[in-house]
Amino acid sequence: MSNDARDYTELHKQPGYGVGGAWHRKPIMAVMTEYGCKSVIDLGCGKGRLVELLTAGGFEACGFDPYVEAYSEVPDGCFDAVVSTDVLEHFDFIMLGAMALLMRSLNPKVMYHCISNRLAAAKMPDGSNAHKTVEKPEWWTLWFAQALPEYVQVSCEHNDTQNFTVHVFVRKD
Repeated sequence: MSNDARDYTELHKQPGYGVGGAWHRKPIMAVMTEYGCKSVIDLGCGKGRLVELLTAGGFEACGFDPYVEAYSEVPDGCFDAVVSTDVLEHFDFIMLGAMALLMRSLNPKVMYHCISNRLAAAKMPDGSNAHKTVEKPEWWTLWFAQALPEYVQVSCEHNDTQNFTVHVFVRKD
């Protein structure tokens, strides 16, 4: 296990860490309903609170988070939607490429990604920031266009108060 993997596994043991995705339940459900999605995978699901809420909302939801034992295996199959909330900015450029490959392999018709555009409050044991890639929304739009060219961005909304951006993409069919 790499140092980052060990460090993120420890961070996820903290009570308030890995539960923030629940705040995005309503907008995620609205996007999924708009595009006729029934199944969803939450990448970087943390403790799985968003998975629970989406399931309770009538969706076939599952999660993946390599740092949480209960969600450490990527579920088989393809999904109508892939979501991530406060996840992608935790990866360096190499791991972002791996995430793009994973997203592509899941073959969603819709993707919803909420990405923080600021440094995290959480620090790694070595003192570095938990957010490895802190970029402006425009950078992320370009990254998605290059990493996943089979998708088109249909929405990019920035929250100035919380300094995060929600990017929504649909597959070009």
